[in-house]
Amino acid sequence: MKTKDKTPTRAEPEAVSQQASAALSDALASFATQLQQQQQLWLQQMQTALDAQWQQRLIAHEQAYQKLYKDWQQSRQQLELAVPAPAADPRLLQEQERQNQQLRQRLQQLEAQLAGLQQQQASAAEQHASEQQMAGQLQQQLAELQQAMQVQQEALTVADTAYAAERQKVAELEQQLAAASVGTASTLSAEQQKVTELQQQLAQTTAQLQQHEQHAATAQAEAEQKLAELTEQLQQREQQALAIQAEAEQKLAALSEQLQQREQQVTATQADAEQKLVELTEQLQQREQQAAAAQAEAEQKLTELTEQLQQHKQQAAAAVAAEQQKADELAAQGASLQQQLELVQAEFESQRQLIQQLTEQQTELGQKLQFKQQMYLQLQEENQVLNQQQSEQLAQLQQLAASEQQLREQLERQDLLLQQARLRLEVTVEKQQLEADQARETIRVLRQELAKGQEEHQAALSDLQSRLTEYKLKFEYAQRQLSTMP
Repeated sequence: MKTKDKTPTRAEPEAVSQQASAALSDALASFATQLQQQQQLWLQQMQTALDAQWQQRLIAHEQAYQKLYKDWQQSRQQLELAVPAPAADPRLLQEQERQNQQLRQRLQQLEAQLAGLQQQQASAAEQHASEQQMAGQLQQQLAELQQAMQVQQEALTVADTAYAAERQKVAELEQQLAAASVGTASTLSAEQQKVTELQQQLAQTTAQLQQHEQHAATAQAEAEQKLAELTEQLQQREQQALAIQAEAEQKLAALSEQLQQREQQVTATQADAEQKLVELTEQLQQREQQAAAAQAEAEQKLTELTEQLQQHKQQAAAAVAAEQQKADELAAQGASLQQQLELVQAEFESQRQLIQQLTEQQTELGQKLQFKQQMYLQLQEENQVLNQQQSEQLAQLQQLAASEQQLREQLERQDLLLQQARLRLEVTVEKQQLEADQARETIRVLRQELAKGQEEHQAALSDLQSRLTEYKLKFEYAQRQLSTMP
């Protein structure tokens, strides 16, 4: 009778443990499913909002670019179809010429601005594509996290099954132990050892279950961190978009200042060209004077050296003749006059060396004269280059004068076109300002919606965390109840 009463009593903790394990598995599965659904929904909403926002910005930029390009084409066509007008007052022609130059500079600036805006549009499209790629990567990471959570869920299910099996084995062994209580002491010891081993296996299974719960918590923390990183990246993209818009406005504001600077540069360039022409003319005259003076000095030195050489040659010839005559007269005097002859020969040798030195000096002077002649030729070549440059500058001045005459003939029509272009530019700037205000309002609304979605997501996460905590507490309570049961 005691054995019959003891068996159902030990079966009750097993049933309670199985129920607790099943409830825990259901709760974890429900929590994982809800978390996956909410994360997937939030990512889809965020991607949809980003796509809509960037689509609106691209459409607005495309419309502005098309309008600006159309205005530029109309202005250029009107400028090309302008009818020449007769010449008028010179002051009026100068003013009209200045306005014509301003109009051309303005057209060039519009072309540069159009190219910059097209480049900004291309960079914005590339940025949008990169953000879409990043969203795809985040979705892929979310899918990987979901797969990891499913694997952990399966591991938890396997652990629960193993836990129930171990509990069942323990119950069976306890029943066998109660039925075989009349056996030998050795058999009882063996059975007790088996029970101890099974209890150790049960403890290991419980530890594995706790590890799986920790892995699930880690996966949830990683998912929350990914969501925070995505939110931060969204804020950075919005800041970059605002910076691009501010830079475009700053470029539009700097157009007038650049126009004034170009006018000042043109005036300064013309003054520099006139000053350089005067300086080149003065340098040419100075070089011609220097070349003439150097040539005259070289010719004078050459004449002086030639005269000195002739004098030395005459002196040497006279000395040689005198000494030769003395030698003929004193040849018969014998050994006493031999010493005088040697002295005369030594003097002759010195005169010969002097002549050689003079010859070398003459050669050196010839080389210097050749160098001076080369310098004179080089100066003549430089003079020719300067004359050619002067001719080219005169031709350029003539071309400028012809262009000036042509521009004067197109004065009235270009002035009217300039006024029309200014009006169109003002209208374009006002439209762009209005579009920028609308874009700022759209960004503000999107930020509010994003903050609201984040608050709702945070509330849902808090609710799920509280439910998970409740399930954990219930599971721990069930474990404590199981451990306290006999």
